[in-house]
Amino acid sequence: MGESNIETAFESDGSQGIWAHFMKWLSLRTGLSVQWLQFIGLLIGALVCFVTSEAFHKTSWDSAAILFRVGFLVAAVGAVIVLLPSIGRRIVISLFILFHFGGILTAVTSVSPAPWMMTQIWTTVYRPYLYFMWLNNAYHFYSPEPGPANLMWFCIEYQPDKDGTKYFRWVLVPDLEDGHPVNPDGSRVFSGTEYTRRLSLAEYAGSGSIIRPDFYDLLQKRLIAWQSEGIPPRSPDEVSFDKQYREPADVGKNWIQSYVRHVAHTYRHEKKPEKPVVGIKFYRVIHQILLPGQLQQGLDPSDPSTYWPFYYGEFDEDGSMKKECEDRYVDVNTSQYRVERYDPFLYWLIPTDYVVRHAQGPDFKKSNSNFLDRREERLGVKGVEDKQ
Repeated sequence: MGESNIETAFESDGSQGIWAHFMKWLSLRTGLSVQWLQFIGLLIGALVCFVTSEAFHKTSWDSAAILFRVGFLVAAVGAVIVLLPSIGRRIVISLFILFHFGGILTAVTSVSPAPWMMTQIWTTVYRPYLYFMWLNNAYHFYSPEPGPANLMWFCIEYQPDKDGTKYFRWVLVPDLEDGHPVNPDGSRVFSGTEYTRRLSLAEYAGSGSIIRPDFYDLLQKRLIAWQSEGIPPRSPDEVSFDKQYREPADVGKNWIQSYVRHVAHTYRHEKKPEKPVVGIKFYRVIHQILLPGQLQQGLDPSDPSTYWPFYYGEFDEDGSMKKECEDRYVDVNTSQYRVERYDPFLYWLIPTDYVVRHAQGPDFKKSNSNFLDRREERLGVKGVEDKQ
């Protein structure tokens, strides 16, 4: 009977694992309770994560900086939780689990048409958490139907030479080469997670949409620009004019400014890196999914016609839209906020065959640019000289 009790006690101790034995041993050596040792360990971990995140913030590895900043917050909160009594820890963990799955529920049920209550909860409570954890898009993708992929094309313009030679660099996010994800410099992206994250970045650029009351005035300006600039809209028989205009909400415009600012400070000209950036044109590209009839006709899913590049403006290196595109100001006479739009192409769909001409100007063939390399077919400029 005694041997049985001893064996049971031994098995109970062994089931606690190596970490539990180590903490008990450390508690006996230091005289501190296990809870306080866990608190000190998490506090040290939080400090290490904070210092590491600050170090990464000084480099271009933003993802690593954010990762360690999150690690700092998790460790700091965990340090407080371990000091709570057992019932307190269970309550906190249970509440977090309920909050998490409540967010997933709103991500699924807030897709239009959605109940008013779910839309309000998702907007006011869960949206920051779901966007950060990127749980919102994955569930929306399957509820109710998958939508087209969003891409981002940046055309960076650098300071020209005295003889007028212009310098450009195209950065495509994300980008593929022979079916494999690649970085803007052509190097291979080995992590599927990294490619998926980049694919998700453009989702923010199209956040929301604005229906302008002066749409027909904007359409008239766009048609006039067709005659003067030689860049036509898509045929209304293929895409109706109302679908060729997509202006993002203010939150989407803020994301775009952040992306442009990052690209301007990260990507130099490949042949002349000393050239300063003078402007960046941003295109949000929607890669349409083929319809069953198109697939039956043999249309290639990567056909240039399936890419819809929407021009979202020209920016300076600090991410501010140039006044040549749009000027926002407060009228001192009326104290009203005004927006004056000068670019007739702003927020309009640019046919793929004319994207390079729109971005680099009519003399794009004389520019020093990388658009004629491996990105040629994806930008739809193969044979563009014949069409223009």
